[in-house]
Amino acid sequence: MGPPIKVQEKNFIVDRLRALGYTGIMKEINYKGKKVKVPFEDANYTLDGEKDVVIENRFGGEKCTVPGYAAAVYDVIIGAQATNRYDLVQKGCDWFSRNFPKQYMTLLD
Repeated sequence: MGPPIKVQEKNFIVDRLRALGYTGIMKEINYKGKKVKVPFEDANYTLDGEKDVVIENRFGGEKCTVPGYAAAVYDVIIGAQATNRYDLVQKGCDWFSRNFPKQYMTLLD
């Protein structure tokens, strides 16, 4: 293990992460009476309400079903790819692969 990070260096790292949009704190939403942590603060997680959404892989055509809030995360990932915001792509893919591994493999892998 290396030497401990100095306070000044640590603040730089935290500031850099914040500049990339990472707060370290995920937003919580209510979905069917349960609290769910989602990765993006300003995504519209209520657009599809509490219904499930069928998403089709844009390359292979394979389909899968995800809750509406996961579809919102998927939308942010695809939009971030289109605008070369790979920090957001990575953040969304990390969340998606942990929470919906089968759907991640179908849609994003």
